[in-house]
Amino acid sequence: MDYSEIDTLIEKLKALKQKPNLLILDDESICRMRVRDVLENLGKINKLVHVYDASSYKEAIDMLNHTKIDYLICDIDLSDKKNDGFSVLSKALEKYSSSMVLMHTNRKDPEDINKAKTLGACGFCPKPITETILIDLLLDKELWSRFA
Repeated sequence: MDYSEIDTLIEKLKALKQKPNLLILDDESICRMRVRDVLENLGKINKLVHVYDASSYKEAIDMLNHTKIDYLICDIDLSDKKNDGFSVLSKALEKYSSSMVLMHTNRKDPEDINKAKTLGACGFCPKPITETILIDLLLDKELWSRFA
């Protein structure tokens, strides 16, 4: 891991007028916990970001309707069979066009990758998330070159 990137991220987050909001959407609690664990491993960064969880499409949409989400880590497969992570991706970017949405999934199908890219996601990464991917997301980097 490049520690200079952590320092850059800390400075970026400290310079903001308010903490950015990060929403973790996954219907599996263990996956949401893994993302939180990675954030906690990054020390100071964890204290500079508001982190929210959603375990369903409905919870995510409710959160989007009440809170500006700057970063969304979004699983594709949700327990709600009518609406998946792609639906949340579309709604998030419709409401907040500047949001950085990372599709975080076990899927590896090129069609899913292309769909995420077409809908406006900043990247598509396999589970589990790593510190490097999380740092790059919070630094507003496009993540396609690594996973597509």
